[in-house]
Amino acid sequence: MIRFLMICIVACAWMFVPFAAADEPADEPAGSDESDRLFPVGDLFEPLVADSKQPAFYMSFYSLSWDLENTTVGAVGFGETIGIYRWADPGDRNGFQFSMSAGVFAQFDMETNSMDLLNADYVVGPALSFREGIFSARARLYHQSSHVGDEYLINNKNAVRDRLNYSYESIELLGALDIGDFRPYAGGEYVVRRDPNDLDRRSMQFGIDYRSEEKILLDGRLVGGFDFQTFEQHDWNPSGSLKVGLAYGERGCGNRNVRFMLEAYRGYMPFGQNYNLDVYWFGFGVYLGF
Repeated sequence: MIRFLMICIVACAWMFVPFAAADEPADEPAGSDESDRLFPVGDLFEPLVADSKQPAFYMSFYSLSWDLENTTVGAVGFGETIGIYRWADPGDRNGFQFSMSAGVFAQFDMETNSMDLLNADYVVGPALSFREGIFSARARLYHQSSHVGDEYLINNKNAVRDRLNYSYESIELLGALDIGDFRPYAGGEYVVRRDPNDLDRRSMQFGIDYRSEEKILLDGRLVGGFDFQTFEQHDWNPSGSLKVGLAYGERGCGNRNVRFMLEAYRGYMPFGQNYNLDVYWFGFGVYLGF
C-alpha cells in the first residue's frame, strides 16, 4: 500500500510541474526556427495516444478481467523519449532526430492486502525519427525485460512454476500522416533476440490518433486514439486499445500538458510474461506530456 501511494505521489508531483513553472519563459516549440541542434525539445514523430507501451508518465486504474477472474489494477508508467540531436531545416519541422527512449510499466493488484506488484516491464533503446511535411516516421531498436512481482509469486505458487525469463530485443518501424486533427499510422516489428526461444518474431501495428485544436470544457482539447496490434505469436489475431479524453496545456510534441483519459483494452496481455493471456479492461488514467 505504502509503495503504491509513494509512486502515485511522485506521479502527481510531475503533474503539477507545468503549473509551478507557468511564470517561467516558455521553451521554444519543437521544430520552430531551428537548424542542427543538440538536445532538441520534443520529437519529430509525435507519441502515440493509445499504444499501451508508449513511454510516458502516467497513472491509471482499471477493472481487469483475465483467466475468468476479475480484479482492480493500479498501473503506473515512467518514461520519455529524450532528443539527443536534431538535423532540421531552419524555420520548419522537416529533418531527422536521434533520441533515446526509455520506460517502466508496472501493474499492481489493488484487491490484495499488500497491493501485489503483478509485473514490471523495462524498455530502453535508441530511436531515429524523420519528418517531411505531413509525413513522419520512427525507427527504433529497443530492449524489453519483464519481472514478476515478489508478492505475486509468494501468493501464487503456479506463477513460480510457470515463470519465464522474458526478454527480447526488437526493431520497430512506424510511419504516420498528419491529416488535419487526425493522424493515421502503420508499421511493424521484428524480434532479433528472444527469450524464450519459441517466441515468434513478427508483429504489425496500426491505428489513428486525434488531437483537436478547439477548446472545450475549461480550455481542454479533445484527444483520442485507437491502436491495433497483431502478433505472429497469436496467429495474427488483433488486440485493440482505445483511449479518449481531454488534454490541458499547449498542443505540440515537447510542450507540457496533462491528459485525463477514459481507456479500454481487448486482446492479449501487452505486459509481461503472460503475453498469451486473453484480457479485457476499462478504466481511467492521468497522462503527463513533456
